Amino acid sequence: MKVLLIHPNKFSQRYVSVGIGMISASLKKNGHEVKYVDTSRYAKNEDNYSNLQITKMEEVLQFIPAILPSIKKKNQPVIDALFSEIKSFNPRLIGFTSTSSEFSYVKSIVKKIKRHFNIPIIVGGPHATVAPIEAIIADGIDMVCVGEGESAIVELAESLELNDNRTDIKNIYFKKDNKIIKNKIRSYENINKLPFLDLDIFDKFHHIGAYQGKKVVYGRFETSRGCPYKCSYCINEKLHQIYHFEKSHMRFKSPERIIEELKWGMKKIKFDILRFVDETFTATPYDRLVEFVRLYRIEINKPMIIATRPERVNNKIMRVIRDANDNIQVTMGIESGSENIRKKICQRMMTNKTIIDAFHVCHDLDFRTASFNMIGLPDETREDFLKTIQVNREARVEQPMLSYFYPFPGTKLRDYCIKKGYIKNEFHEVDYAVSSVLNMPHFSQKEIDGLKRTFVLYVKMDSSYFYDIQKAEQDDTTFNQMAKIYNELFLQKKSS
Repeated sequence: MKVLLIHPNKFSQRYVSVGIGMISASLKKNGHEVKYVDTSRYAKNEDNYSNLQITKMEEVLQFIPAILPSIKKKNQPVIDALFSEIKSFNPRLIGFTSTSSEFSYVKSIVKKIKRHFNIPIIVGGPHATVAPIEAIIADGIDMVCVGEGESAIVELAESLELNDNRTDIKNIYFKKDNKIIKNKIRSYENINKLPFLDLDIFDKFHHIGAYQGKKVVYGRFETSRGCPYKCSYCINEKLHQIYHFEKSHMRFKSPERIIEELKWGMKKIKFDILRFVDETFTATPYDRLVEFVRLYRIEINKPMIIATRPERVNNKIMRVIRDANDNIQVTMGIESGSENIRKKICQRMMTNKTIIDAFHVCHDLDFRTASFNMIGLPDETREDFLKTIQVNREARVEQPMLSYFYPFPGTKLRDYCIKKGYIKNEFHEVDYAVSSVLNMPHFSQKEIDGLKRTFVLYVKMDSSYFYDIQKAEQDDTTFNQMAKIYNELFLQKKSS
């Protein structure tokens, strides 16, 4: 059976979607034919968001600019291109993945498709998981997939191929005769038994990105799934509720399986650097980690980027990882330097000392470090955010990254923001890299924007510059002057 998979990539992001790649691989393994469409590959992206997210990050100095090849695009509107693909491919099922930021775009596309084609449409991904009812009631959407979708999509494809009209497939909600049929959730996937990520559906531009001012080819792979934590702003808290019957929310691939997939991936795309998508890489059991690193050094030995949490960093674990390659970046979430905001609002219970010590362990072992931070958290004040700057400074973070807090549907903090009157109970289209959506009288949007664009300056530059940096929060001329100095101090020598 033929399945058309669509990524509504309105921000034209250059990355391989591991989720889509795994859905495609599972379908192909079971004999189905897959066609993949990335909407950003067409010149006239209807919502005109092309490269907005990347541009916003570069504007606030979070990345060293690199000259990347232009993505080759077809000169036709997205909807015309999709109509052409549907007519030529003739799929029996159309599947969309969608974040909350992309969902209104999905709805507009689905509505137009349904005017001309009577083909079942399913939506999966983060938004369908955290807000399945909101997703399925949208015009033209027939089904949503809640949680992991590899086994569910295969079962659905087989049902459609047999024309048996099943509506009892676990993980899938169906809309039939204006009624919603909610089905139970199946157990977590056994990730060791899943097929390798389907890399064939992606073009070369999906793999190309920037790293330290240079063009690189990224390999994106997972060695584990899940997160043991339940931060109040994150989808994982919702996943813990959905999979409440599971004893553990972490699953790990065997070292041998990981290496086998990476060797296969190297032949496919010849990547320069690996970006592991695991949320907590160092949660891997110690013995498994030791064996993985041993095999990695022998068989792969490529630079890599991993993400973890400060509580999961210590000398013993990081010394093991240090042996994997000479060039490794460790990224950890600080989120807020205010212990009150971090613990009470974010439900992240580590102390500032734990965070700072974790970064120092990494520096002592010669890892490159990066941090995730947020601004505009509910109840946050300027004084709270200055603590975020201070913790990053004390941690000596090499690449501090900052995004606006975004109250994603299905999270505790969204409900909290509605209760406090910071947002209305409605969908917000703005992406977390672009703007804040909260209205907090004690921390204005203007002040948040100013601190957002000067954050890296505050963290990286000597405190003798602070007077001018504070002026640069609102004064464009001063900001440009400070950015020039920053570039001379930190960027030019690293990218040369």
